[in-house]
Amino acid sequence: MKKYSSPILYILCGLSFSGKTTYAKKLGEKLSIPIISEDTINAERGLGLQGEHISDRKWEETFQFLITKVQEKLKQGCSIIVDAMCHTQEQRASLRQIARKNMAKSCLIYIQCSKVEARKRWEDNEKSSERFRVHPDDFHRANTLFQHPTKKELALFDEVVIM
Repeated sequence: MKKYSSPILYILCGLSFSGKTTYAKKLGEKLSIPIISEDTINAERGLGLQGEHISDRKWEETFQFLITKVQEKLKQGCSIIVDAMCHTQEQRASLRQIARKNMAKSCLIYIQCSKVEARKRWEDNEKSSERFRVHPDDFHRANTLFQHPTKKELALFDEVVIM
């Protein structure tokens, strides 16, 4: 794991099934830095493994676990990638604040994907089960609540093309 004089917190955001995990893996390999993933945290907690619905409270707990892991890595001076929906401006701001408190830079990367394309990818996964199944209520909730980054957030815009 590389340590930098000024660590960077890469915050990925985007709709569910927009390609954040694919992007995180490629970026993590390129930069040789770890990824902290909501999906991994949920799996460690035994949530959603069979495609069951995850309550709002459980999602909030998962985000708190994610924050704790981010703080630990930044305190160690490590750059990291957050692979999470970060669906609200408040969540993204809290991660940026944690970066500042730990003398780290932050970079918000918005993985652009239309709702139509995200839904198609989710439906394809329902058939193929290439990744964890996401309950229909969770998919709908996440994509309904997603707040696109504002100009003030200075997000980098990228698009993942999934073959």
